Amino acid sequence: MRRMEMAADSLYKAKMIRGFCHLAIGQASYLEAVSVGLVHGINKNDKVITSYRCHPLAVLRGGTIRDVIGKLIGRQIGTFRGKGRLMHIFTLFFG
Repeated sequence: MRRMEMAADSLYKAKMIRGFCHLAIGQASYLEAVSVGLVHGINKNDKVITSYRCHPLAVLRGGTIRDVIGKLIGRQIGTFRGKGRLMHIFTLFFG
């Protein structure tokens, strides 16, 4: 998860991610642990609603790193189809 977030940080600094980029590392580094703890405390049928900084949770609940990074840079890959960018990450496994 940390490597994915660090890659997103690099993409943001290279201006490939437009707008804001709220990462689950740095100021909010505890969110990596929160995502892992949440996934281990719920089952696959539980529904999850998130706000921002949910990239790790999207992967832990069934998305792929390729999907998340593609979404952040606006590519039409994976379950997101390039829409919503940072603030609207969704996987079918969120419930």
